[in-house]
Amino acid sequence: MIENTNKSNSQIVRVCTFNLRRGDLDTGTPNEWGKRRPIVKKCVEHMQPTLIATQEGYPAQLKNVLDDLNESSKSWSWVGEEIEDWHTINAIFYRHDLFSLVTTKTFWFNDHPLTIGAAWGAKHSRGC
Repeated sequence: MIENTNKSNSQIVRVCTFNLRRGDLDTGTPNEWGKRRPIVKKCVEHMQPTLIATQEGYPAQLKNVLDDLNESSKSWSWVGEEIEDWHTINAIFYRHDLFSLVTTKTFWFNDHPLTIGAAWGAKHSRGC
Protein backbone atom coordinates (compact mmCIF):
# COMPACT_ATOMS: atom_id res chain seq x y z
CA MET A 1 0.00 0.00 0.00
CA ILE A 2 1.27 3.46 -0.86
CA GLU A 3 0.52 6.22 1.61
CA ASN A 4 -0.79 9.44 0.13
CA THR A 5 1.67 12.09 1.29
CA ASN A 6 0.07 14.86 -0.73
CA LYS A 7 -1.48 16.91 2.07
CA SER A 8 -3.43 19.14 -0.32
CA ASN A 9 -5.58 16.16 -1.36
CA SER A 10 -6.16 14.80 2.13
CA GLN A 11 -9.13 15.71 4.28
CA ILE A 12 -8.79 15.74 8.03
CA VAL A 13 -11.80 15.29 10.25
CA ARG A 14 -11.15 16.35 13.82
CA VAL A 15 -13.74 15.23 16.38
CA CYS A 16 -14.06 16.21 20.02
CA THR A 17 -16.65 15.47 22.68
CA PHE A 18 -17.87 17.30 25.76
CA ASN A 19 -20.19 16.28 28.56
CA LEU A 20 -21.94 19.60 29.10
CA ARG A 21 -23.41 18.33 32.38
CA ARG A 22 -26.86 19.82 32.77
CA GLY A 23 -26.84 23.57 33.18
CA ASP A 24 -28.89 23.50 36.38
CA LEU A 25 -26.28 21.58 38.36
CA ASP A 26 -23.44 23.02 40.41
CA THR A 27 -24.99 26.49 40.70
CA GLY A 28 -22.80 28.75 42.81
CA THR A 29 -19.74 26.51 42.49
CA PRO A 30 -16.64 26.62 40.27
CA ASN A 31 -18.31 23.92 38.13
CA GLU A 32 -21.44 25.88 37.18
CA TRP A 33 -22.15 26.26 33.45
CA GLY A 34 -21.30 29.97 33.42
CA LYS A 35 -17.74 29.12 34.46
CA ARG A 36 -17.44 26.00 32.25
CA ARG A 37 -18.72 27.66 29.07
CA PRO A 38 -15.58 29.78 28.46
CA ILE A 39 -13.44 26.66 29.01
CA VAL A 40 -15.41 24.75 26.36
CA LYS A 41 -15.06 27.73 24.01
CA LYS A 42 -11.30 27.94 24.55
CA CYS A 43 -10.87 24.18 24.00
CA VAL A 44 -12.82 24.33 20.74
CA GLU A 45 -10.82 27.34 19.53
CA HIS A 46 -7.59 25.46 20.27
CA MET A 47 -8.64 22.08 18.80
CA GLN A 48 -10.41 23.44 15.71
CA PRO A 49 -12.73 20.40 15.35
CA THR A 50 -14.98 19.73 12.38
CA LEU A 51 -17.43 17.65 14.46
CA ILE A 52 -18.35 18.04 18.13
CA ALA A 53 -20.39 15.53 20.12
CA THR A 54 -22.03 16.61 23.36
CA GLN A 55 -23.86 14.82 26.14
CA GLU A 56 -26.29 16.06 28.78
CA GLY A 57 -26.81 19.52 27.32
CA TYR A 58 -29.94 21.56 27.91
CA PRO A 59 -31.27 23.50 24.89
CA ALA A 60 -29.99 26.78 26.38
CA GLN A 61 -26.48 25.31 26.74
CA LEU A 62 -26.53 24.06 23.15
CA LYS A 63 -27.55 27.54 22.00
CA ASN A 64 -24.60 28.95 23.98
CA VAL A 65 -22.19 26.54 22.29
CA LEU A 66 -23.65 27.30 18.85
CA ASP A 67 -23.37 31.06 19.47
CA ASP A 68 -19.73 30.63 20.52
CA LEU A 69 -18.94 28.47 17.47
CA ASN A 70 -20.57 30.91 15.06
CA GLU A 71 -18.89 33.96 16.60
CA SER A 72 -16.22 34.08 13.89
CA SER A 73 -17.91 32.17 11.04
CA LYS A 74 -21.53 31.20 10.55
CA SER A 75 -20.72 27.65 9.44
CA TRP A 76 -21.96 25.55 12.38
CA SER A 77 -25.25 23.71 12.95
CA TRP A 78 -26.34 21.02 15.38
CA VAL A 79 -28.69 18.06 15.44
CA GLY A 80 -30.25 16.27 18.37
CA GLU A 81 -33.73 15.47 19.57
CA GLU A 82 -35.07 18.52 21.39
CA ILE A 83 -37.89 17.26 23.59
CA GLU A 84 -38.43 19.78 26.41
CA ASP A 85 -36.41 22.67 27.84
CA TRP A 86 -35.65 20.55 30.92
CA HIS A 87 -34.63 17.42 28.99
CA THR A 88 -30.97 16.91 28.19
CA ILE A 89 -29.91 16.40 24.59
CA ASN A 90 -27.04 14.45 23.11
CA ALA A 91 -26.21 16.74 20.21
CA ILE A 92 -23.77 16.65 17.33
CA PHE A 93 -22.43 19.96 16.07
CA TYR A 94 -21.12 19.92 12.52
CA ARG A 95 -19.70 22.32 9.96
CA HIS A 96 -22.42 22.64 7.33
CA ASP A 97 -19.86 24.09 4.93
CA LEU A 98 -18.08 20.70 5.03
CA PHE A 99 -20.86 18.18 5.77
CA SER A 100 -24.42 17.66 4.56
CA LEU A 101 -26.93 16.22 6.97
CA VAL A 102 -28.54 13.18 5.35
CA THR A 103 -30.64 11.85 8.23
CA THR A 104 -30.86 11.93 11.99
CA LYS A 105 -32.58 9.76 14.57
CA THR A 106 -32.42 9.35 18.33
CA PHE A 107 -32.78 5.94 19.89
CA TRP A 108 -33.15 5.03 23.55
CA PHE A 109 -31.44 2.30 25.53
CA ASN A 110 -34.47 0.23 26.52
CA ASP A 111 -36.76 -2.50 25.19
CA HIS A 112 -38.48 0.00 22.86
CA PRO A 113 -35.69 2.14 21.34
CA LEU A 114 -38.05 4.64 19.69
CA THR A 115 -39.73 5.50 23.01
CA ILE A 116 -38.12 7.52 25.79
CA GLY A 117 -37.69 5.44 28.90
CA ALA A 118 -35.25 3.78 31.25
CA ALA A 119 -34.74 0.03 31.39
CA TRP A 120 -32.67 -2.72 32.90
CA GLY A 121 -32.60 -1.13 36.34
CA ALA A 122 -31.40 2.29 35.17
CA LYS A 123 -32.68 5.30 37.12
CA HIS A 124 -32.74 7.61 34.07
CA SER A 125 -33.48 7.18 30.38
CA ARG A 126 -30.45 7.18 28.08
CA GLY A 127 -30.61 8.29 24.48
CA CYS A 128 -28.13 8.25 21.67
